[in-house]
Amino acid sequence: MKDYVIKDCKGCNAPLRIPTDIGGMLMCCPNCGHQFHTDFKLAAKEKRGEDANDLNPESPAQRPPSTFSVIV
Repeated sequence: MKDYVIKDCKGCNAPLRIPTDIGGMLMCCPNCGHQFHTDFKLAAKEKRGEDANDLNPESPAQRPPSTFSVIV
């Protein structure tokens, strides 16, 4: 399964690679500066072991490289 989707910018029609694990964020096309919101998606439930505390909260999540700018 790919961890990104390709969508065309509505401002300049450039292909943008958008990670699938984010949603509802305001983005900016790096080519033309057109601003848009990503599609909102709920995260899939992960299988957990017997103990829900066995996850390591100190290791940060890794995001795939992308071709867009995040506007803060």
